[in-house]
Amino acid sequence: MSDTPPNPAELTPSAPGHAEQPPIPNQPPEDWENPKDPTPMFDIHPPHHAASTWRDFFIHIATIVIGLLIAVGLEQIVEFFHHRHQAHQMQESLREESLENQEIAQTDIETLDGWVRDYRAQMDLLQAAPVKEGKVAVTLTPPQIRNGWFPLSDAAWLNVRDGGGLPLLPRDLAGNYWRVNYVVQEAILQGHDFFHTLYEVRSLQHIHGGVMIYTPEERTQLVSRMIQMDGELRNLRSTMGYFLLVNKLALNNEKVTPASFKQTRSESLPPLPWTFTPTLQEESPTASETPH
Repeated sequence: MSDTPPNPAELTPSAPGHAEQPPIPNQPPEDWENPKDPTPMFDIHPPHHAASTWRDFFIHIATIVIGLLIAVGLEQIVEFFHHRHQAHQMQESLREESLENQEIAQTDIETLDGWVRDYRAQMDLLQAAPVKEGKVAVTLTPPQIRNGWFPLSDAAWLNVRDGGGLPLLPRDLAGNYWRVNYVVQEAILQGHDFFHTLYEVRSLQHIHGGVMIYTPEERTQLVSRMIQMDGELRNLRSTMGYFLLVNKLALNNEKVTPASFKQTRSESLPPLPWTFTPTLQEESPTASETPH
């Protein structure tokens, strides 16, 4: 064996796959054991040297107080503009809902007026029909197809009220929309009562299927329910007219007071399409039923 060391140039390089790997440290990095705390958003550094006099002490305290006041002031400014933006959004949502409800109420009033005329015409036919052989045969004209009934919406108001946004609104504006929502709730309740009676009337009208032949007692019961429904229709119609007035004041940013309501009522309340209240007529025997 030669004692001459091999020439490095003559050595064959090893394959890439067998390249020497860096040694794996036996100890974990220092960052693993001592992770760095996240940078605080607000940090107060202590003084570089201790206060040696009362003047240095008060300067140090004043610096801290001024820094805290600036931080709190900036936070309040941001909160103020945030609340201002929220109040603007709530006012816009309430106004948009009121505009939609204004159109819905006008359409519903037209529908209610048509229902009053149609069902009063049916009551007139029922009460004028003669009794023959103990039966009342009548042909009732069905109500005309109209725009239908659309309930008023109160979603925006509920979001503002339940979300705690009322304190952010101006006092008069919050009071106006509270009154508007009060009328909306009343209209919703009256609408439920009306439709419940309407279903009863339709059931009595078709008590014998498609044949409208009634006994005098059945006719009396049907007319009685229709008179009740007529009263509920008139109450609902009055409530919808009241809503139009209160909602109009709220949309015009006018405070709802008895004086403003009275003035608006004289200017824009839709006129009533009827001048009388139907009553139930007493059953009287016809000529064919009168004993001789």
